[in-house]
Amino acid sequence: MLRDLTIKNYRCFEDFSVNGLAQVNLIVGNNNNGKTTFLEAIYLLTNQQTSKNIEQAFADIFQSRNEFINVIEEETVNSGIFVKKKSLSINYLTDYLFYNFDRNNQISIYSKEENPKVVNIVSNNGSFYFYLIYNKQENTDIYGEFIGIFNNKTGEVKFRPLALELDENPELSNYLESSLIKRDLPIKNDNKSQSVSLSQLVSTRQKSHEEVAKLWDQISMTLKEKRIIEALNIIHPDIERIGFTVSQGINQIRLKLKDQDQLIPLGSLGEGINKILTLAMFTVTSENGVLLIDEIETGLHYEAQIDMWRLLIQTAQELNVQIFATTHSWDCISAFQEALQDIEDKSVGKLFRLDNKYGKIRAVEYKADEISIAVRQGIEVR
Repeated sequence: MLRDLTIKNYRCFEDFSVNGLAQVNLIVGNNNNGKTTFLEAIYLLTNQQTSKNIEQAFADIFQSRNEFINVIEEETVNSGIFVKKKSLSINYLTDYLFYNFDRNNQISIYSKEENPKVVNIVSNNGSFYFYLIYNKQENTDIYGEFIGIFNNKTGEVKFRPLALELDENPELSNYLESSLIKRDLPIKNDNKSQSVSLSQLVSTRQKSHEEVAKLWDQISMTLKEKRIIEALNIIHPDIERIGFTVSQGINQIRLKLKDQDQLIPLGSLGEGINKILTLAMFTVTSENGVLLIDEIETGLHYEAQIDMWRLLIQTAQELNVQIFATTHSWDCISAFQEALQDIEDKSVGKLFRLDNKYGKIRAVEYKADEISIAVRQGIEVR
């Protein structure tokens, strides 16, 4: 699990660090103080095992913020008859990734505590490079094994051996050498690539039927299916089964209720049931990984939020999931505090408030007992 995080020059974070991260972390703060950005940084950091993972992470981030332009390119071909061909490409607005929208600001996201997990992003000649730093080889000056070259027009990330890329592009060598954060990190020289647990991001954008169905394929006919039903029972105690159907071109999630033969469409039971289903499915499929949830309280009544937090905390402990969630809601904070009171080891959960003081964002930590005092005395922590 991540116990610390440093973010440099990523969006609103110029130089930010936080320590003492717990298994379940609730992130609060005013608008534009970096709550969503905090989740994005972790998402990039924990999805770097393959080019497919990091490419999807970039795409998810740009699309959730609507930071892209669909470009339609037309080509006219003359072969006796004029034929117009159209092709659609996506141009990601990558300048917004950099602090103050300045590509000269090198982005660094890393954790110091373990053999480091690191993402570096540097811009050069109109494109930007992202590279992973795993460990330091003996008597070498450069960390890392692979470099990812990001095409901001297509969103494609291609990995190449770092040494080969430097040999073929000598001008890049000095540029990367000057940008490496090697002096900031204590590196364990074990000559092994760092294994990084993958993460899943639940943004404020509603998940499509296809996305949810893909998760269900990992859950169906396993013990995790029971946990999903327990979650749905928070909203409707009579739900017994859940199924995904495709009938006459209509994709639908349907529920079996106690003492009823007719199957009920999920959507007919309100927004709350859909939200709790999404949270439960993403949690049980994040085993041994990280789950990131933006505005976790949306669509849920206060009493349902208490049970939701109990379920998420218990599932996180059983399946070794680290959770980071954001909220603007005092009710959500109160529900989180109440759920923590049921746990013997209350260190499993913490609240972090992101404050902007004198133009610098910092994290203020609240342990379970401090959250309890704040809730009882009505002390504002949002």
